[in-house]
Amino acid sequence: MPIRHGLPEYFCLSKYGISESSIVINTIGCSPEAINENVIIAPFWKPDIYKDYVDSIVEVVKDKVFEITYKDKKITYIRSGIGAPQTGETILALGCTKCKQIIFTGSVGGLLGDQEIGHFIVPKYSISGDGYSKYLSGSLWNHKEFEAVYPNKELSSKIVEVATKELDQTEIQLSEESVFSTDAIISQFMYIDQIREKFGCKGIEMETSAVFTASTILGIRTAALLQISDVCENKKSLYSGRTEKDQERRKMIRKTKVPKIVLGSF
Repeated sequence: MPIRHGLPEYFCLSKYGISESSIVINTIGCSPEAINENVIIAPFWKPDIYKDYVDSIVEVVKDKVFEITYKDKKITYIRSGIGAPQTGETILALGCTKCKQIIFTGSVGGLLGDQEIGHFIVPKYSISGDGYSKYLSGSLWNHKEFEAVYPNKELSSKIVEVATKELDQTEIQLSEESVFSTDAIISQFMYIDQIREKFGCKGIEMETSAVFTASTILGIRTAALLQISDVCENKKSLYSGRTEKDQERRKMIRKTKVPKIVLGSF
């Protein structure tokens, strides 16, 4: 699918006098020209974890947009904010730039007892359990509830290939799984069993449905690398049970492995 470089007509920007450059400026905070073809998106993680592996990191928009130089390649790094609305809007704004490829990085909750905090999931697909994704279809009446949406297959395969080599000879696991995108945090727990049984999902997070849906509309190659932040089945949820050792190990893995996998996948 070719890169669209602009939002589809059914978004009605021209109808209401909205320019595409204003979408970028007001959503991301910089001009469209400041965005590179390769983009890393992280809802919350700061780019500091990349500093030992790149030539430079320059702040473009305070605490939000950065430009990474890696082997003479310019890569834009964006902290989009947590949740489907903020991240989905960022993807749509990137459709008004020269962005061609996105690697999304973030956290995912593990839904199985044999999963470990700090390990990785590359989503095979995401189930749309969020509210934001239904606003991307062009018709609220035609939106399919709990639809499976997919990343770019080639980019996902590249991430798996690079990660498999990087994690070889370590005890850190990588698996390709389906994940469930939700808007809920506190109220998600009453649905965990249903999410596992009905959809077969092995992870739960808040952004990938919006990311994959918006990217597909725009023709931008996008895939994700997710790190397990909690495993509720083991009584280690976002709210309780995780030890200081769990957290420090997760941060260490993120700092030493995520940059190598992401940069190698570009």
